Amino acid sequence: MKGKYFQKTTCAFVAVFSFLLFSGTPCLQAQTLTDTIPVLDYTSPRDYEIGGVKVTGARYSDANALISIAGFKTGDRIRIPGGDIPRALKA
Repeated sequence: MKGKYFQKTTCAFVAVFSFLLFSGTPCLQAQTLTDTIPVLDYTSPRDYEIGGVKVTGARYSDANALISIAGFKTGDRIRIPGGDIPRALKA
């Protein structure tokens, strides 16, 4: 009697342990780091063309007004590192 109970308990434990072990694996695989922002090398300045301007995080300000004050437009060329971005942030 004890042998069958032990066998059933062992099988149940192995089944539950296997389920828990393998159900957590996809969560770990889903946490890959995807870096979509290119790395900028500040030791060698480069020119970039602005492809678009988008304002985020300014809940109580007009996005068009902020873009106008910053002075950036689509198609403008800026140098990174350079004075254009600090000047726009101060504006």
